Amino acid sequence: MTEEKLQSSLVHHQSSIKNLVKVTGEKFSRLDILVNNAGITHSAKLEETATEDWDRCIRVNARAPFILCREALPLLRKSEAGYIVNIASVVGVKGYP
Repeated sequence: MTEEKLQSSLVHHQSSIKNLVKVTGEKFSRLDILVNNAGITHSAKLEETATEDWDRCIRVNARAPFILCREALPLLRKSEAGYIVNIASVVGVKGYP
């Protein structure tokens, strides 16, 4: 019988990501699908954007999915067919003035 489980995590902290994968591995021993669905935006003029705001967007939108994929890879490989789904908004493909 298949057991389904949805788990969320604070993806802006690498330790939270590693703990999520560790707990998942301990409970299920494999991972069939990883869905990266976290995303944030910061709307401001370039000259009004603090480096901290930029860094936060990069941490959540780019760094977290990379780390999740890397950390989950061993569990995904234990599945018959491990899938990764990365979800992005239109902001990921369309520039705004």
